[in-house]
Amino acid sequence: MVQIDVSGNEKYPLTNQATTPGIKFDFSIGIQPNQYDSSGNEMTATISGGIAVFPQTEILVIRQGSQTEQLIYTHPPSGGTKTPADLATQNPDQVTTQVKIKP
Repeated sequence: MVQIDVSGNEKYPLTNQATTPGIKFDFSIGIQPNQYDSSGNEMTATISGGIAVFPQTEILVIRQGSQTEQLIYTHPPSGGTKTPADLATQNPDQVTTQVKIKP
């Protein structure tokens, strides 16, 4: 299994930096072979942790030997339309999900 830990507290670049709260995220991506696939081609990704309520987040993978990106996770702004101002009052959304990675 390969595990990637991602964290940060970055500011939205299109707003006044002195008053903009950080875009907070702290999540892990685990990638492992599917134990029931005898060919060894199937992989499973597990994403878990906290992802900011704004902006939208996408996680893409490219398998070794391929040049095709696969979208394995998308996190839209929660609860409808969100703006940078929502970052000041809301904690990151907690997520846990698994997805198969195509060969």
